[in-house]
Amino acid sequence: DELLYLLHGHIRHAAGPAWIEMKPGDTIRITRNVPHQAQVIGPEDAVMVVVYSTGLRETVAVED
Repeated sequence: DELLYLLHGHIRHAAGPAWIEMKPGDTIRITRNVPHQAQVIGPEDAVMVVVYSTGLRETVAVED
């Protein structure tokens, strides 16, 4: 699993088929094996804390 806590900025985050808008102070949990991505939708860069439930993880970047 993965926890995302947004510190600064404004983003849209897809978790599976759902899109969630996040502002500073918002937290979401992404369960294992759920495809997800974030898009900055404000004028500022987004800064977030990402916490993983294990040290064994895989990141796959997907181009549009």
